[in-house]
Amino acid sequence: MSDVGLIPCSLELAVQRMLELEASRKGCYSWGAGHWDATHPEQLGMTVGDNGLLGWDCAGAAISYAFMLNRHRPGFNAQPHATITDDLNVDSVIEDADPARGGRLELGELVTIPAPGVLILTPTVRIPAKNFVDPGHVRMVLDATKWNPAAPRYADLVYLECRGPSGRSPGVVRNTGESVDQWDAVWPTHKAAMVRVRARGA
Repeated sequence: MSDVGLIPCSLELAVQRMLELEASRKGCYSWGAGHWDATHPEQLGMTVGDNGLLGWDCAGAAISYAFMLNRHRPGFNAQPHATITDDLNVDSVIEDADPARGGRLELGELVTIPAPGVLILTPTVRIPAKNFVDPGHVRMVLDATKWNPAAPRYADLVYLECRGPSGRSPGVVRNTGESVDQWDAVWPTHKAAMVRVRARGA
């Protein structure tokens, strides 16, 4: 059985692939779009999303395309506490990496020290009683040289992300993490997580 699209590439290569998307200045933020397709590298993983626009969403770029992974992954995160299974997205990657939430560490593991290629993920917030949903988001660390473990701030990190609003172009841009610090302040029970995706043999 082929493991093409199932085993992630190295963090170093994933960073290079995200840098390629940034440098291309192509595509736009498109909800539900983006994947890895080895047969059409010139398309840079862009697909048409739910809004009819060609590009990526955050997970399509930073998880599927960057790490050369099939976005649809049967059996992934199939555990009793999962909010989503069979697909790579922000919540399934966080849950898989967290044994306390039933995760099996199939794809990655939680870390507390950032490094290039590590993913910063903010989970989806759902408040059914208020009919409220704030979708999750993922970013890929590019530069962690200013990170201070004694006083950790996401604002000290530089990362790449594909972010909205819908249709925003170019799709993949560089940013710093002030918004993640703000997220943690607003949602202390839904704090950001850092996940290191494990390549073959890592």
